[in-house]
Amino acid sequence: MQGFGVTSVVTFAALVAAVITHTAVKEAAIAFVSTAIPTLIAIVIVSSRTPKDRESGRNKPNQFPERGDHHLSRAQSRTNPDGSITFEATVARQIDRRPQLWEALANKFRNLVDQPIPIWGEWIYTFETGRYEWWVRHSSENAVKLCIELCKEAGRLLLAEPSFRQRFPAIAAITDDGDRWLLAVYKVAGIGKVRASNLQSSTSGGVSTSEGGEIKDLPGASQVLCQMALNGF
Repeated sequence: MQGFGVTSVVTFAALVAAVITHTAVKEAAIAFVSTAIPTLIAIVIVSSRTPKDRESGRNKPNQFPERGDHHLSRAQSRTNPDGSITFEATVARQIDRRPQLWEALANKFRNLVDQPIPIWGEWIYTFETGRYEWWVRHSSENAVKLCIELCKEAGRLLLAEPSFRQRFPAIAAITDDGDRWLLAVYKVAGIGKVRASNLQSSTSGGVSTSEGGEIKDLPGASQVLCQMALNGF
């Protein structure tokens, strides 16, 4: 490349001198053209092979999902003082699916049968043991089974809420998923009423005292608690 450039300069100088002196102009022009053409060809070839600035595929979300790119991936580039480009590490943020799960669960409770009356829940609390016993009631056995399964699903989802575990550790400690949900409806959502108190019964260990209560519209009350979970309690 340098050799072609020097030769072209020399022949061009000769051409200029020939024009000034009016001697051998034609021969000088032919010599200049013959040396300039290879130089121009070399410039074109080198230019065509020079990499062009282009946007990196890392900056295009969803371009290669099978390689790990997804709609929450982020790639940043930085132009250095010397003109080079440095790519920062890609950061992927995990999707929190809990809001969608609570909304879906609320819709499931909403779709439960409410005829001839809504499904209701009953409890008995024994003071000596500090324990609750729960029952789900309705004229349709199928509706009862579906509601119990939803209560268990909701009770498991409660344990995935850090704010719930921190604010209501006693309820979170209940081992039965369904009982955990029912007690949360009563204690956290504040839905349910005591219907009988100072109930006494004889046991092998003596006399126990208890109270009974109910949640009239258990699916409706459950929707309220789902909304509280969405709001972070």
